[in-house]
Amino acid sequence: MEGYLVMGTCDFLETFYSADEFGGFCGRDATAKCSDCGRRVCDIHAEECIYCVAVFCTGCMQYHMSDHAFPPQAERPARIRKPRLTA
Repeated sequence: MEGYLVMGTCDFLETFYSADEFGGFCGRDATAKCSDCGRRVCDIHAEECIYCVAVFCTGCMQYHMSDHAFPPQAERPARIRKPRLTA
């Protein structure tokens, strides 16, 4: 297997609800590695940043997006004020 990257299985822990004491690892084949925490993730748990094209796990993506400045809004042309007529 020389030349191939062996990723293993997804490290994402799945639970049924937030108070669930028991859960299990996803078990799907990992296709990427989180750029922040280094966790191996499958296609379902991997998210790609639309700004820097880095791959993150679901948990790290929201934190990562706060690092990016929001894209600039379209600039409005300067407003020309009309002189007011005084009586």
